[in-house]
Amino acid sequence: MRLFFALTVVLPLCAIAAQAPSYARERASIDSLVSAELSGTPIAGVSAAVVKGRDTIVMRGWGFADIENDVPVIPASVFRIGSITKQFTSAAIMQLVEQKKLGLEDSLGALLPNVPVAWRKVTLRQLLNHTSGIPSYTDLGE
Repeated sequence: MRLFFALTVVLPLCAIAAQAPSYARERASIDSLVSAELSGTPIAGVSAAVVKGRDTIVMRGWGFADIENDVPVIPASVFRIGSITKQFTSAAIMQLVEQKKLGLEDSLGALLPNVPVAWRKVTLRQLLNHTSGIPSYTDLGE
């Protein structure tokens, strides 16, 4: 019975553990890069996750979320990022348009049926051109 357990449970687990990649070098490199960048700039802090395939190599925070109160950055820290995501979203949408998975005249209502009624006829083109009429988050009282 012990031999059966070892062959069916223990050996496969050992093989999996032996195959699991060690990312110690990558973690050290990422930590060094982020720490160096923080020391040479006025950035108070940053959180990052680095994922390779299904493995999370790094998920941590560096520096401070609140300098005055010595609150460290943690992986779950929330930062106001302003409009920086617009360029990445636009590029991703245009890649999907090139692949014929989306069309610039597609409406929000067709893509996201749960959007407010007033937004359903808005097209992707209008969103990308900032002519949709949808108020910014600051106008929504958030």
